[in-house]
Amino acid sequence: DNPYSQGAYALFVLVSLGAVAREAALANGANVHVVYPETWRVSFMGKGAGKFTTEEAKRAAMRMCNQLGWPFGGDHNAAEACGIWYHAMSTTCPKWNPGRAAA
Repeated sequence: DNPYSQGAYALFVLVSLGAVAREAALANGANVHVVYPETWRVSFMGKGAGKFTTEEAKRAAMRMCNQLGWPFGGDHNAAEACGIWYHAMSTTCPKWNPGRAAA
């Protein structure tokens, strides 16, 4: 028997997964930074992106990947992962160039 409601258990599993991933990264010498969605969205998609709805953000991330010529297989999750990568690279590697297409 599960003493938790389904929602509470799902939250417990997700928090635990995050803790395990963070510990594995730290144990292997990786720097770990918590970045809120609003932060990486603005970095990747520009001003105003931090106020997008979830659906608007998904579409905008896919558009940005298309502009950059980055493959994402039509999957909004992959496009958003590209956005997080973009934010990480642009904030930690000042000379990094994503190959952004002209707007």
